[in-house]
Amino acid sequence: RTAWLTQDGKRLAVRLREPAGARWSVLPAEPLPGAPNPSGQRAMADAKRLALVLDNTTSASVVATLALDAQHGGPMRPMAEFEPLRPLRQWALAQDEPAQVAAPE
Repeated sequence: RTAWLTQDGKRLAVRLREPAGARWSVLPAEPLPGAPNPSGQRAMADAKRLALVLDNTTSASVVATLALDAQHGGPMRPMAEFEPLRPLRQWALAQDEPAQVAAPE
């Protein structure tokens, strides 16, 4: 249940951990039928979309981990070595720690 995203020779692993019945699907990078498709958007024939498929599901908690592969400096380790997961609602910053968003490289 790992999908590999590749761009400019770099690879990123997207590992699906929960829910058990979910799976990845690769779709064309275009709006789904019935979705808005404003004029003027650039076609991306070489790009693909990674979609999460949840059959017969109306609500779910999704857990996925992202990691660069070891060749590109990533910590590709067995999933058991990662810290236990905490739901987003349990995340918190220390009182003196400002929230930061890093710009993409």
